[in-house]
Amino acid sequence: MEKCIVFEVWGDWAHFRKIYTTSSPLSYSIPPRTAIAGLISAIIGNDKNQYYDCFTKDQAWIAVRIINPIKKFRIGLNLINTKTAKMFAQIKERTQVRQEIVKHPRYRI
Repeated sequence: MEKCIVFEVWGDWAHFRKIYTTSSPLSYSIPPRTAIAGLISAIIGNDKNQYYDCFTKDQAWIAVRIINPIKKFRIGLNLINTKTAKMFAQIKERTQVRQEIVKHPRYRI
């Protein structure tokens, strides 16, 4: 007998970074498998690196259903260069990027 858990997650905003970069301003519309596996692993109390072993494709089927319509917007996000100053108050270099955010996401996992 197979076991199944169904739950919903929602929030005001979400950002699911594109996997090909470390600081992409673009977001997937739905959470990728790794994000969901990490979320479930955190809920059940696993260590942050433990989900790699617990939620392989052979061991866990993961499905996502979109409950709220996907709405995205872009917001200016200020990034600071923390390598140039020893104290955050002394940081003068800033870069603004347009961050893509999913608005009012709600998913059934």
